[in-house]
Amino acid sequence: MPAGKRLGIESTNGTITLPHGQVPLAVSLPVTTGGFPIVLYIEGLSFHKNVSGVDCYYFESTSRAYLDPGSFPAFSFDRSPDSVGSATFNVTVSGHPEDIQ
Repeated sequence: MPAGKRLGIESTNGTITLPHGQVPLAVSLPVTTGGFPIVLYIEGLSFHKNVSGVDCYYFESTSRAYLDPGSFPAFSFDRSPDSVGSATFNVTVSGHPEDIQ
């Protein structure tokens, strides 16, 4: 973000693919807002389909968040029952720069 601006996140969506039988437990976004570290949990995670032994999940959220200047949105997720095998994680963020007041 340019100096004097913060990132306002309006919505997020994405996909997670995992080996068959694994499930994503939570999608999270640790951020710093107003100088305080917080963790946002993205809701709306659902199973989409299985393709050739790979389970595909989709999530979409309209959660609003504001990131301090210099912060970077770094999403993560946990999976169960283990973390063996390859996973993919794609996230799209919609938002805007906002003047800091």
